[in-house]
Amino acid sequence: MLSEKHEGVMSIRERVNAFLTAQYPSRFCDDCICERLELSQRRRTSEVTSALGTTDCFHRARGLCSMCGEEKKVIQRVPKGPKGEKRPADVIGAAITVAKIATGEIEEDIDDDGKDKAAQALGRKGGKARAAKMTPERRREIARKAAAPKPGRRGSYKKRNSN
Repeated sequence: MLSEKHEGVMSIRERVNAFLTAQYPSRFCDDCICERLELSQRRRTSEVTSALGTTDCFHRARGLCSMCGEEKKVIQRVPKGPKGEKRPADVIGAAITVAKIATGEIEEDIDDDGKDKAAQALGRKGGKARAAKMTPERRREIARKAAAPKPGRRGSYKKRNSN
């Protein structure tokens, strides 16, 4: 098996990575990447962009190609924010991303929080039902308990008398 990388020559993966990084925030389809980088192996380019799309640094989804303008599967470089999120860390980049999401240019990638949606809905129903049947006296009792000084903390939340 021949190695993908030879001495002094960039691999297809490295070339695609460098191209997308240099062209941020533009998105490109596999055909346009092949054409722009003068690659003869369209299938190999597709494999590379599919693999890059699974990493945190790139986003691959259906969208408009910045070069040909066709709606296809496109890939885009996505910088990581300070906490590892896939949105731009800088204010201007974040504003542009929000504007693109609002206008429908790109889709927001909302990660599933892993919580069961049905359980969340039931929890909201339970909270409303509990509040509806609770008496004003019971609500006051709960509020007093919440405002009481906690063990290990100094002072209280009640207004102190000034002497």
